[in-house]
Amino acid sequence: MAKTFLDHYNELIGYSGDVLNPDLAKTLVQRAHRDILESRSWSFLHEEGVLQAPEQIAVGTVTVTQFSTSVVVDATADAALAAVNMDIPMGTRQFRVGSTDRIYNIDSYDTGTLTLTLKEPYSEESASGVAYSVFKCYYLPPKVNLEVDFLRFISVRDLENGRPLRLNVKKVDLDRRDPQRSSTEPPIVVSSYKPDANGDPLFELWPLPTSARAYVAQFIRRGKELTADSDRLTYPLTDELLATRAQYHLCHWAEMNKGVHATLRLTDWRFLLGELSSRYERLLLNAKKQDDEIFNQNVMFPRRWGSEYPPSASWLQTHDWP
Repeated sequence: MAKTFLDHYNELIGYSGDVLNPDLAKTLVQRAHRDILESRSWSFLHEEGVLQAPEQIAVGTVTVTQFSTSVVVDATADAALAAVNMDIPMGTRQFRVGSTDRIYNIDSYDTGTLTLTLKEPYSEESASGVAYSVFKCYYLPPKVNLEVDFLRFISVRDLENGRPLRLNVKKVDLDRRDPQRSSTEPPIVVSSYKPDANGDPLFELWPLPTSARAYVAQFIRRGKELTADSDRLTYPLTDELLATRAQYHLCHWAEMNKGVHATLRLTDWRFLLGELSSRYERLLLNAKKQDDEIFNQNVMFPRRWGSEYPPSASWLQTHDWP
């Protein structure tokens, strides 16, 4: 059975001649673990989830006041907003008046006072009894174990229309193409928007989705730190690989702290650095080979499409690869 996090940092303390304290030993083991996680898109970091788009709400009217965050809705709009499925909370949705005004992020909705609260003050002119829409165009990546543990998308698919969405489109390109965000579904682009209040990345679907639909996303996680004493490595990572990298970081620390701890001066840490580096590269290569046996990460890409819309699945299935 694989060693626990407790085993690894206690072993490192012994390797140092009991100079390391537990907190520093934990840090060095965690640093080594992070080095390994970031060396490759490991198979165990691949996940699949959905970006869930709700149906747009655009019934009834609202009253908006310039420089205020409060939007007062009428009875018809209240009935629609109060019936919202809270699996997609109101605080994750967006609001706008008309079809070309600025898009605002919603903070909350109070059905008792018929007040929709925005996260930013409304900057357009005040108006009463005007048409509006509540929808969702900004998305957190799918969650793993109720936490955002996201590195990057591999693909996002629209199964209803049988096409992949285009990734890695910059917000500035969307601003140039559709500054008013007046285009509505079906989405063909997933673009970076900005981090949310917790620092997690938000992504924009464009054109704006207005129908309830799930977009299937395959993505790569960052990978979680070793934190609990009982945490263990995931195959194909090995105890020897982690221990070797942790010892490498110990050697760096020990070489810089020779003047502080007399015990450290008894060992030639610089010589060990080279030996440990060579062993780590060999063990890492072996782990990568075993990971390739689990999941072949070679991907074939078709020629550049030459149109705004990527080809559908039916097109790809009836044409040769380049």
